Amino acid sequence: TTEIYTRRIVGSVRCVQETDPNGNACVEYAYGPEGTWGKLDNLTYTWNYYEKYQTTAHPYNLTKLVADAATTPHTCRDANGHLLFDKDGAETDIITPMPAGCYAFCEHTGKGENGYRGSPFYQYWYDDNMLARNMSRAYNKQETNGLGVYAGFCRWSVVGDPLFNYIPYETDNTDCRALDGIYYYRMGIYDKAYNKFKAILNAASPTYDSGNQRLNYKMDSPYHLGLAGVLAGILMECSQLPADQINEAMQHYVNMRSNIVSLQYFEGGILKGWMALFDSPANLCTMCCPPNPNLINSETMSCMTLALGSMTDYAFEAGRIPMEYSQEANYFLRPHNVLSACFEANSKPGYMCTGQRLLCQPSEIYNVDFFVRAQNPSKCQCTISVYDSGSKEVLATSKVAFNSGDKGMNWTRARLTFPVNFQRNLDFCCYWAVSYTHLRAHETSLHLVCRLLLEKK
Repeated sequence: TTEIYTRRIVGSVRCVQETDPNGNACVEYAYGPEGTWGKLDNLTYTWNYYEKYQTTAHPYNLTKLVADAATTPHTCRDANGHLLFDKDGAETDIITPMPAGCYAFCEHTGKGENGYRGSPFYQYWYDDNMLARNMSRAYNKQETNGLGVYAGFCRWSVVGDPLFNYIPYETDNTDCRALDGIYYYRMGIYDKAYNKFKAILNAASPTYDSGNQRLNYKMDSPYHLGLAGVLAGILMECSQLPADQINEAMQHYVNMRSNIVSLQYFEGGILKGWMALFDSPANLCTMCCPPNPNLINSETMSCMTLALGSMTDYAFEAGRIPMEYSQEANYFLRPHNVLSACFEANSKPGYMCTGQRLLCQPSEIYNVDFFVRAQNPSKCQCTISVYDSGSKEVLATSKVAFNSGDKGMNWTRARLTFPVNFQRNLDFCCYWAVSYTHLRAHETSLHLVCRLLLEKK
């Protein structure tokens, strides 16, 4: 289940779909019959969800809105007062007549855990669709209709393009800190961007989960984790930050990515989307959602898919198609979403993973990043390489230089840089070897995310 992403704008990415099972499975679900993508025939604006935006023509009545939007598509003003298909920027408080064939994402369709199916909420928000548009662009899907550009504040403009009228929240909420951090990055105020990320970490109190060999984060919802992951991915590529801060962002990005992949809902052998909550429904709105279930919604799916490809042109995951690995050599995928080789498990020296045959265009220079972790760096040998699968020419290769003080806790980012002078079919490889001199069990295991970040320089 490899993710592959192509060129993106800040948190947004554009994806090669057929080789991106995790992110692509979510997007296919969102656009499918159970998903939140819907046709806007007879879109209605009658009731308002937020009392402060009520008018005589469109009163505040949450009960009526929830009841009506269970069967027919509705819209109303979002938290910032924005309206899908707004005719004239809130001057007359009406929606413009729509041509045939208009689509957007609704709040949710009532799909919950363990096959639960409740009442849908076919409420089509402006702000949710501003965010989801980045996901659509990432995966080369049809984009939402009815998104105008407002003169006032728009929170999700900071994630994609164009950026307009964003004012930092400067509050303690995780999502607001993440959005502010992305904004400061885009404004070139890199120290403030990092400080926002650091504040997120301090509040999340990362703790090491030895069973899953990763950090866990205390956050209110997966949506917050996804936004934090987008910001982490941005900062680990920010060359204007000090090296220790870049490394800190990278360590947390790999750990957040592991959590994000683990949280993806899996039903009947099929990957779907992400739930709105980690597990407890205690803080779920009982008006727009049934009283108990944890539901898949558009906002969470958008944040999680964008986090998986933050700041990449392409991203892969070792051991997941198309990054092949040899089970005969006793390499194995762990529950925390890494590919491992281990002497104790009788892993044999060889190519832990290889594959992709990515077609790259000429006259460009590429960076490829491998993320690896060794339990005992002094006893582990790992060689990464990129070669042309047609000519068999090695374009770049290097032995990984592990930090001897990491002791299996931290990840090493190993980068290869190479030019492409004519059209190439690129393969990416990681070769694992051990020294059997004075070998002790546990000393040579290697964990490989190999989430190859391919960037056009």
